Amino acid sequence: AKKNRRQKKKAAAAKAAAVQSAAGEGDLKTKGAKAFQRKDYKNALEYFSQAIEKDPEDHKLYSNRAATHYLLNHYDESLKDAQECIKLKPDWHKGYMREGQAYEKLLQYPEAKNSYAKGLEIAPEDANLVKMGKAIDELLDELKLSEQESAADNPEGDRFSRLIRWMKDGGCKFPKLYMKYYTEDYRGVHTLCNVPADD
Repeated sequence: AKKNRRQKKKAAAAKAAAVQSAAGEGDLKTKGAKAFQRKDYKNALEYFSQAIEKDPEDHKLYSNRAATHYLLNHYDESLKDAQECIKLKPDWHKGYMREGQAYEKLLQYPEAKNSYAKGLEIAPEDANLVKMGKAIDELLDELKLSEQESAADNPEGDRFSRLIRWMKDGGCKFPKLYMKYYTEDYRGVHTLCNVPADD
């Protein structure tokens, strides 16, 4: 009789531990979401990462972590998580939205446009995707005009373009900067956005 009671206690303890463990997984996702809402992105990132370790097949966790990386200016990591989200759930529009946002910050505008377009194929009424798609189209149109103006103003345009291409192909990253030719003696480096002092 004592042996049976011990076995029942052990079984009950194991069951309670399993239930608590399952609740703990849900807690990580919830804790991550709450930290994200509080704009505590570093802790949100930690919670989402731990949740992914426990459930690497949950596409929403990758989407959440992609958004968190994005807000921490970790655009390469944001892109990787968005792409993992898409791999796990290719028919979910938010993965493409996250991918497009990361591509935009990495100045890969045609890729961003493509991502938004894929998202819009799935959810054509999504207001955020419609807005982002429209904004990227306007930006690409503006950049075409700038390139045409730059080519007209720049007698060394080909050499300057080759330098930029060489830097990009060599893995040089300058996602917040761009260069502009003014005269033979003067070229400018400009920022595309505010760059924090610690960046």
